Amino acid sequence: MKINIVRPSAVWHPEVFNEFCNLLEYSLAELGYEVSTQFDGIDQQALNIFISFFFSSEIFRQAPSNSIVFQVENLAGQSDYTERQIKYITEKAIHFQVWDYSPANIEVLKSHGISNLKLFEFGFAKKLERYRPRPIGLRPLDVLFYGRINEHRRSILADMAVLGVKVKMVKSLFGAERDALMISSKLVLNLHDYNASNFEIFRAHYPLNNGIPILSEINADTSIIPNYLDYIFSFPAEEIALKTSELLSTPSVLDQESERQLSQFAKSSQSEILKVLLA
Repeated sequence: MKINIVRPSAVWHPEVFNEFCNLLEYSLAELGYEVSTQFDGIDQQALNIFISFFFSSEIFRQAPSNSIVFQVENLAGQSDYTERQIKYITEKAIHFQVWDYSPANIEVLKSHGISNLKLFEFGFAKKLERYRPRPIGLRPLDVLFYGRINEHRRSILADMAVLGVKVKMVKSLFGAERDALMISSKLVLNLHDYNASNFEIFRAHYPLNNGIPILSEINADTSIIPNYLDYIFSFPAEEIALKTSELLSTPSVLDQESERQLSQFAKSSQSEILKVLLA
C-alpha cells in the first residue's frame, strides 16, 4: 500500500515540519508501506496524510475521502485567533479522519461536532537518531531555547539568568545549525506560548529521539499525554527556573535521570503506534 505525506508550502517556515515528516516516513516504511512526500501534492492512488489544515480549499476538494489530516495547531487557548482557527478547521475536518497530538484539542474538536478523531502519540524511530551526543557533563551549553520570545517566556528566562543559568536563545533556526547547538546542550527548554496550553511535543520529540533531555513547563492545566511525563523533566512555570538551576548544580542526578527518561522513550516505537492508528 502507498502512503503519500502532503506537506504545506504556504506556511511561514516549512522547515518546522521536517523532522516530523521524517518520523512518519521512516516509521511507515518500517511497516512496509511505500511512502512518498510532496509539497501540496495529492496522490489519488495512495492514502494521503495531510500535515496540518494549511491548504487551500481547492486542494481539499481534490483529496480522496479516505485522507487523513494531522491537526497541528493549539486549539486549547482562548483568543480570537484560536476561534478563527477552530472555525476554519472544523469546516474542513468534517470530511476526513483527523489525527491530533493533544487530548485537549481532541475535546475541543468533539465539542464542535467532529467525531472521526484519533489521538497521535509520538514515539521513537531508530532512523531519526542522527547523533550520539557527548556525555552531559562535557556539553558546553547549559540550556538551549528555540522559539519566539513573549512576555511569559521572557519572565522565566530572566529568572533563570538571575540564578546563573546560561540559556542560549535562537529563533527561526533549523537543520544542521540548530542540531549543532542541540547536541551541545545539557537540556532543551520548552516554555508555553499560550495562556492555556498543550505540551509542545513538536518541539520536544526530535531532541528526545537524539538523546537530548527535555526540560518543560508543565502546569496544572497543561494538556499532555501521560506517557510523556516519563520522558521529560517537568515543572510548573513558577518553579522551573529554580529547578533548572538545581538540576544543573547536581550533574550526577541530571545524568542518571535523563538516562532513565531517554531509555523509556526509546521503548516507545513509532512504527508500532502507527500500526494501531492505521488498523
